[in-house]
Amino acid sequence: MADDHIMQRRYDLGTAIFQRRRDLGLTQDELAAITGFDRKSINRVENGAHAITLDRLWLIADALHVTLGDLEVAAADIAKKRGSQPEPGPRVQTAQPR
Repeated sequence: MADDHIMQRRYDLGTAIFQRRRDLGLTQDELAAITGFDRKSINRVENGAHAITLDRLWLIADALHVTLGDLEVAAADIAKKRGSQPEPGPRVQTAQPR
C-alpha cells in the first residue's frame, strides 16, 4: 500500500482529472468510451483509489486535451489550496551541454 503522501498526490491528480473532465462537459461514461476504459476505472482514478499506469494516464490526458504536465500543475494547485505541498522528489544531476 502506498504511503499517505502518495495517496494524497494520487487523490489530487484524480481531482485534477475530474475537474478537467467536468470543464469539458464529459461524463465518466463518455471519458471511458474515449479512452477504452470502463466507467468504474475512471471513477477509481478520479477518487484516487486506483494507481494508474503511465500509459493509461497518457490516454486520459489525450482525451482531456492536456499534457501530463498540465495535470500535475493542476494537482499541485489543488494541494496548495488545501495548504499542502507535494514533497519534492530526489534531485537529479543533469549533464551540462558542452
